Amino acid sequence: MLVKIAGCGGIAVMHNKLAGDNNVPYFTITRDPLTMMTFEILDVPAKLIHVTPDVPKHYQSLLYPFAKATCTRSPGVDIIDQQIVIEGCTIASHTIIGKLDAVLHPVVVEPIATLHCMLQGNLACVLAPDMPVELVQGQFNFFEITPAPHRIFVKPGRYVSFHIDLSQHLLEKIAPAATALQTLLEKALQVESSPVLPDAGILLPEIYQEIEAIRQCPHKGVLAQIRLQGRILQLLTIVLESLYQPDKPVPRTQQLMATIKAYIDTHLDELLTLSRIAKGYALSESCIKQQFKALTGENFSEYLIRKRMEKARELLRTTNLPIGLIAFKVGYEEPTNFTREYKKYFHHLPSDERKMAV
Repeated sequence: MLVKIAGCGGIAVMHNKLAGDNNVPYFTITRDPLTMMTFEILDVPAKLIHVTPDVPKHYQSLLYPFAKATCTRSPGVDIIDQQIVIEGCTIASHTIIGKLDAVLHPVVVEPIATLHCMLQGNLACVLAPDMPVELVQGQFNFFEITPAPHRIFVKPGRYVSFHIDLSQHLLEKIAPAATALQTLLEKALQVESSPVLPDAGILLPEIYQEIEAIRQCPHKGVLAQIRLQGRILQLLTIVLESLYQPDKPVPRTQQLMATIKAYIDTHLDELLTLSRIAKGYALSESCIKQQFKALTGENFSEYLIRKRMEKARELLRTTNLPIGLIAFKVGYEEPTNFTREYKKYFHHLPSDERKMAV
């Protein structure tokens, strides 16, 4: 059954879960004939799923200028999907809001090579035929994805991912300089989906910055598309450089500590507590305390306060933002708490810092 979605630029397709079973359909939407990946929400009647280009007001803050958005709403999960195709590469940002436990099926019509970056939340996946993969907040993976019944298991919470589906032309252009991309190219015709890298990479601050620059780039106009192409190559360059360091393989716990450190550096405006980080990465608080200090030489709270204070001082010296807004940008909801912490750390008030910078 095909259902046109008015103003959406695509078609909605309703299937039956099992042949002959007309009671439990599931649903997918294709937004553009060039778009490489879509999602199906499994085990939900189609009449309970609504797809629209009109994103609700309470989700507007989740949108970025780089592409038009589509909102898929259901009782268990909402999906904010933004995708654009540039020179055969699909750039996509997905925000999944889990309200109940749900299962998603990522759909591709042909094998794709993708750089996947998990910006918020952890997702458990199973790549067909039976390969468990964990998408961890603050890490990236290179995948070769084939048309097959993959599964993503969503729990209540918010999950944000960014990925670039790489065209064969782009892979051939830069593969000679990167073993990982050579491997991607070689896997392009294989039957089974698989991660190209045995371990995930860490989303370093400069990678976050490039992703943010891509998402903030307007999508209209030839110059904007040229700018996006340049950003894609820059992002891939930084990612590949981060992979090919002469260091020995890093144990998983140390890798997670480096991931947590990079996440803190780029999310200072969030409520970052030891208990929340421990829960997000499925680690004990004692493990983080011990391993984080071994990596940085500081305990978790010392490192967090130092990074917040250094960022606040930078903003005080280089911007005219109100002190209350600066407090918010470095994770303090109450300006008075920020002022007290700043004076304790630097031995003078934030207002004095600004005067000294003049």
